[in-house]
Amino acid sequence: MNQFLISSSEFQNKSAESGAHGHATRSSPLAAVQALESHDWGGKTINLLRLAAAGFAVPPLVAISAQVFRQLVDRHPEIRRLLQELDGPRSANLEAVAQQLREAFRAAEFPPELRDELSERLRVSQLSEASVAVRSSASDEDGADFSFAGMHDSFLFVQGFEQILVAAKNVWASAFQSRALAYRLENKIPLDRLGVSVIVQQMIQAQTSGVVFTINPANNRTDQLLVSSVWGAGEGLVSGALPADTFVVDKSSGEVQAEVVEKTHRVELDREKKHGSRTVVVPVPQQTAPTLSNEQIQEVASVSQQIERHYRRPQDIEFCFDGSGKLFVVQTRPVTRV
Repeated sequence: MNQFLISSSEFQNKSAESGAHGHATRSSPLAAVQALESHDWGGKTINLLRLAAAGFAVPPLVAISAQVFRQLVDRHPEIRRLLQELDGPRSANLEAVAQQLREAFRAAEFPPELRDELSERLRVSQLSEASVAVRSSASDEDGADFSFAGMHDSFLFVQGFEQILVAAKNVWASAFQSRALAYRLENKIPLDRLGVSVIVQQMIQAQTSGVVFTINPANNRTDQLLVSSVWGAGEGLVSGALPADTFVVDKSSGEVQAEVVEKTHRVELDREKKHGSRTVVVPVPQQTAPTLSNEQIQEVASVSQQIERHYRRPQDIEFCFDGSGKLFVVQTRPVTRV
């Protein structure tokens, strides 16, 4: 295992040996994931690898260690100097320093010694020609105590090796956005230990995407799931830009309370540019139809409860169904304490 790169296939290919959703043994894939340092890979990467090792359907991914991020910081002393100028979340120079930090990171050279191996990892994982999502997994992200949702940039439907490298540097640079820096300062998260892993993961051509909470956040009932879903990719749902159907599911009986809304638009691959996303009009018959069938709702509920039992605590899970109706889990995190 390369200390700077990791692939889900290193764990997923072995998952059948220990049984789907099995427990960790000393030599199991789950034990190998649990041995990874969150300091180097971040919560999001480790959660996805853990899901893959447990046998859940996770799209293939390659991750770049936060050590690479730290090496870039070390090679540019001005980055450390700028970070030391920030004395609190309301620093008068926060926005100016944040801008300088982002520019320094975007101008940094991607470590040439990693280029060839990253290219090979992407080829082996069949991601070289695929549309991929490039997103962050910071060492302090997706934990139970802090939520960085929406604070770091993500890039969807990226295609081509050079564009993946550009997107990776932009993900790193986004760790220095003013609101992300202010959040860390407000919560007394040390900036000198900042580290960001980058995930390159296959984009599923989603028919439907959604989020499920294994505890109902509206009333804190642990016997209910709350599912929200939209047509197409989940970007519109996560950003709050598109209205979503909601389904409250009783964990014991499977009974569903549905609220189906009008959904006039969806997010999908920009097929003309062959990269990036675009928002398009949903065909009229689909606009008032539920985005999930009852069978799909029950499948999401079943898988989500398996994930909750696996982690032994309530989870915030992102999922999608592809055009063939296959369910993929694309992210999970503990429900953040409020």
